[in-house]
Amino acid sequence: MLRTNTGQGARDIVAPAGLSTYDVPLEGSAAVDSADSDANGEQSTDLAGHPDVTDPTLKQTGSGARDYDDRGAFEFQDPFAASLTWTQTGTFTATITAATTGWPPATSYTFDFGNGDVVTQPSPTITHTFAIKPQPGNQQFQVKVTATEAGTGTAASSSEVVGFWYEPPVVHLVTSAPLAADMKSYTLTADASSTVAGTEPIKSYTFHVIRTDTPSRPFGIAVTQASPVYTLPDALEGLYSVTVTATDALGVVTGTTQEPQSVLQDVGVRPVGAVTVQRVAGADRYLTAVAVSQQIWASASTGSADSTGRKTASAVVLATGGGFADAVAGVPLAAKTSGPLLLTAPSSLTPETAAEITRVLPAHQNKTVYVLGGTNAISEPVAAKIRALGYTVVRFGGTDRFATALDIAEQEFPNAGHVFVATGRTFPDALAAGPLAATQNAPILLSDGPELDAATASYLRRQAASAPAGSASVTAVGGDADRALTAVDGSALPHEGLMGSDRYATAAAVAAAFPQQVHTTHVGIATGEQFADALAGGAMMAALGQPLLLTTSSNLSSVDYTALYDWMELRTVSVFGGPIAVSDGTVSQIINQVRRSAG
Repeated sequence: MLRTNTGQGARDIVAPAGLSTYDVPLEGSAAVDSADSDANGEQSTDLAGHPDVTDPTLKQTGSGARDYDDRGAFEFQDPFAASLTWTQTGTFTATITAATTGWPPATSYTFDFGNGDVVTQPSPTITHTFAIKPQPGNQQFQVKVTATEAGTGTAASSSEVVGFWYEPPVVHLVTSAPLAADMKSYTLTADASSTVAGTEPIKSYTFHVIRTDTPSRPFGIAVTQASPVYTLPDALEGLYSVTVTATDALGVVTGTTQEPQSVLQDVGVRPVGAVTVQRVAGADRYLTAVAVSQQIWASASTGSADSTGRKTASAVVLATGGGFADAVAGVPLAAKTSGPLLLTAPSSLTPETAAEITRVLPAHQNKTVYVLGGTNAISEPVAAKIRALGYTVVRFGGTDRFATALDIAEQEFPNAGHVFVATGRTFPDALAAGPLAATQNAPILLSDGPELDAATASYLRRQAASAPAGSASVTAVGGDADRALTAVDGSALPHEGLMGSDRYATAAAVAAAFPQQVHTTHVGIATGEQFADALAGGAMMAALGQPLLLTTSSNLSSVDYTALYDWMELRTVSVFGGPIAVSDGTVSQIINQVRRSAG
């Protein structure tokens, strides 16, 4: 009767209702989309308030204004949702795909790429290249898609992090100027074949070759090529600076993220006198200091300079081998007191050092051993042992390294016409300054990095006040010391500066500042990476009135190439320390360079 009068339940005869445990019609059951929406009492929503929707998986068999009303207590819902996946298809390109769930399809997709780019399209898939500046490392973007449902206009969103990894090339450059049979070089080769490619392959190399020893007649070329090796043919004798940059497939030029490698190369040989390159070293820092002492100081038993021309020592300066703090101001002191600078362990007198003291100084003849630093640097038992050997001990030691340097200056250089200042936080600048300070009978004071302690500042003010008008009686060695002297209680102290871009360039600047009347025939070279060898070697060069250069352990510093080239009267190079301090390869570079630059 109901079916006849209302048309409802027509499908009930065709198939079972398909009810759930709670007597609710299941999705796809015969009761779905089979009601008469115009029937008396028919509800427009289900008991949970869900609106009637069309199940596209079934034929609508209902009647009335809405032929998709259901006869169940609950309306089956299939919510609209979106999801997002991506794959990397290039260095900065990704293919992004959106998917939706629910009965109605999506009519459009809006992709927000997280970097300002937004695209709306009907397709769920898009390939996008992220327009960004490549930089090393991982770069991430929050990509969001918003899908719009057909019919209802319902929007659903999803987001994922899209990431890219990029590395630029790492440039490595080696230059060579092979010698021909006549001992001359006619070509200069720059080889960047050991360059490490980054994320993208390298497409080209640009070589810049500049001759640096003829500023009045400049020469420079730039060559871009696919090959990592470039040869400058028919190279004239001279000094050349070579740099190379690598460009990858994205057009990124290495040098925006790191400095290009630079190498100085001498081309051509001036056939003149020979230069001796000698390594002065022991098994450790204590024995190296002993070996350095034995180079220039005669045995006390001879009573005077020996047949080899070694000097007679009048004193010994003793520093701890455990740290540089109290020792770096000792090089001018060693030169002034005419003796070697030796090292000892802080708490016990190193036996080899004790033997060297007795070798160079006659005992019980009122000879002095100057001890640098307080009892933490060199203990009182060590001082007592030296006294027991028959020597007078004079200790220079303040509350800190700055006070120790000031004590040396006030006690041993009371009438100094000039003072050098270097940072006391690190050792290279002060050790490079030592030989030059010794030529002027000047002490070295220490700054606390870019600042001065009150006592040192007061001493320097007195020094500046006593200087003749228009002259500078203070020299700053290194950038920190220069800054310290520029801002003393807001008032700069008059001074001149010697500094370079790093410790090696600063040491070269100090070496170049030796007076012209000092003919550089002997130069010392020590590592700039640890203090001990440069300390003992610096004292030797101070005694000789000759400069000290610093280099890296594994390669001769580029500024040292230039310095060795410029000293036309050079006859001897002393390399301080063993192969761990200055490698055999570095010594070979020194030999090759002085072979070209001897004059």
